[in-house]
Amino acid sequence: MVLSLLSEILYYAQHREYVQASDAYYKLSIGNAAWPIGVVAVGIHERSSADRIQYASHVFNDEATRKWVQGVKRWLTFAQGKWPPSDRRKMMG
Repeated sequence: MVLSLLSEILYYAQHREYVQASDAYYKLSIGNAAWPIGVVAVGIHERSSADRIQYASHVFNDEATRKWVQGVKRWLTFAQGKWPPSDRRKMMG
């Protein structure tokens, strides 16, 4: 999974399609895991669905992997500045 998303980022960066490369980066970094919003338990009352919430792990749980993935984002930002696309719509925001 990580290797395929990394190769997708590099592919889009080589073709100077930085928006799609950025989308692939976000899939790599946070994925599509459900992040619970709000408080799970408040006082003595607990939501009835609290036991069904699954906290999915992502690559930022490991410190070394977090630094490595953030380095990929920094490289992507550098590459966009060094080799800008011909079409401005392909640039990251």
